[in-house]
Amino acid sequence: MWLVALTPVLCLGLAPNPAQATNAYPATVTLGKLTDTYEAPSEKDPSDVKLTPQEVYITGMKQNDKNADYGWYRIATWRGEKWVKLTEADFNGQEQLVASDVALLAETELYDEPKSGTGTGIMLGKQTVHAEAISGSYLKIGTWLGSKWIRISGDMLLDVQAKPQELALAAAVTPVFARPDGLSELVMELSPQTVHAFEQKDNWYHIRTSGWDAWINPDIAVPAGVSEQTMSADVQQKTVLYAYPSFDAKPLGVIAPQQVNVSGTVGGWKRIDSDWVGEAWLYNVPDPDQYAPPPATKQSPGDRKWQFRQTEAAGAVGKEFPVNVWLESPNGPIKPGTKLQLGVSMTNFSRNTVRLDAPAQFAIDIVRLAGGEEQTVWSALLPETATSITGQGNYSIEGYTWNQTDANGDQVPQGDYVVRLRLIRPVTLGEDGVEWKHTLQFRSYFVNVPIHILLPAGDCTPRLDTAKELFHNYLTSQKRSSVPASRRIADYRIQDVRLARESYDDFTFTVTYEVKPASDSFKPAAAGQSQWDGLIRYDKREFHAIRQGDEYRLDTKGISP
Repeated sequence: MWLVALTPVLCLGLAPNPAQATNAYPATVTLGKLTDTYEAPSEKDPSDVKLTPQEVYITGMKQNDKNADYGWYRIATWRGEKWVKLTEADFNGQEQLVASDVALLAETELYDEPKSGTGTGIMLGKQTVHAEAISGSYLKIGTWLGSKWIRISGDMLLDVQAKPQELALAAAVTPVFARPDGLSELVMELSPQTVHAFEQKDNWYHIRTSGWDAWINPDIAVPAGVSEQTMSADVQQKTVLYAYPSFDAKPLGVIAPQQVNVSGTVGGWKRIDSDWVGEAWLYNVPDPDQYAPPPATKQSPGDRKWQFRQTEAAGAVGKEFPVNVWLESPNGPIKPGTKLQLGVSMTNFSRNTVRLDAPAQFAIDIVRLAGGEEQTVWSALLPETATSITGQGNYSIEGYTWNQTDANGDQVPQGDYVVRLRLIRPVTLGEDGVEWKHTLQFRSYFVNVPIHILLPAGDCTPRLDTAKELFHNYLTSQKRSSVPASRRIADYRIQDVRLARESYDDFTFTVTYEVKPASDSFKPAAAGQSQWDGLIRYDKREFHAIRQGDEYRLDTKGISP
């Protein structure tokens, strides 16, 4: 059984999406001696790769707050990413220039040199300083005492931008936090007004108000226009409650499937009054297993029009695809309620005019992928195109918005979807000066955009990190001598890990990886592909993780490396 500790929903000190300082690290380090590597930032997971003295690229770091004498650094090697344990001495004389404004969120000690034991005892209060160099886990800054060093910690916010501005708060309620962290102390709540922000990191703004030095994030607020209404709503799956109508807000707890009394709604969020957490907000997403797609529904083209512009795009005359059509849509994972802005572009890459025998008409479909079936849940019919496109001309249309509701106006469940462009009827086109006729068509990868709606679980531990750790632990266990030879591996390399589906109780992720069998009797899974040097490769293989109390367990039933 492989377990990863999960921070409970009612957690303190970590936020689901805080503007915390990312642990800074040098771009490279020159190893001065033979160095052991590890599969994970732990001495319990050694690798058989040993590095001779050389310069290596650093790709990540795990902050070690308990012991300042060493840190774990992820590096790139010819065998994939590995971890090395480096001390302050390993960075001696390896000072690299940086340019970053750093907000100190707590008292911070000054050091004479980038190593422990050189602390001055002089503490800097909360302020923003400019870092000019980095060495290991220390930053060099200028002070009234000359150049000094500070040790990087979670009480710092790196790459803060000095952007004095007047910020108009239009939300009905904007919470003010002591730190740029939705779980930090709530200082006060502001009504609509204008505040002065003097610096910014991502969507966090540093302000001073009513004697407080504090932070606000406009994404964490109660928007104006809450519909004050009393109604009931069926919650079909375990759902996280939040302090404000935002997935970046503090999670208050989780409710089981039940009927709840709603006192207000805004933008898909519902406000309820709970006996155990008080006022709370939830985003009600239907259970994928209970969701019924709407019947096919046609939508009118509306009043949008194709816009023409002349481009400098050029291609060979008379080729198979003189006209390219592509869909403009975001891809990848999105949260419930995120609005997708959609559009279509059609370009004539020939220098000659292309003429169509009839206007082309397209539809944008949102297709749900469920259980091997495709379900069209929403569709937008575009207006007809012109019947000619001048050489290097482009027609585009935009302004179509999908707010994750189906044709009936109901929220769709989490899961896999495709944004697809569809040609309503065949159209033949011809190019001036070229003797050929061709049916208008387009390459599928231009007009099929995969998206995935992820349902945040309110966990304080990012699930992608959990997936990586679970899978690493599993593969490491398959190297043990007690594992049968038909399953035992000598080494492995994880190339890509992505979340596929998730709910509160579980999640699914895909992994692209390679394993090296420990013997000739190794029997790879059916999905494995033999590679050079005896490696077995798996592309986007799917795995399932299940919640057990405050931990996750990788479901290994029936799987092999």
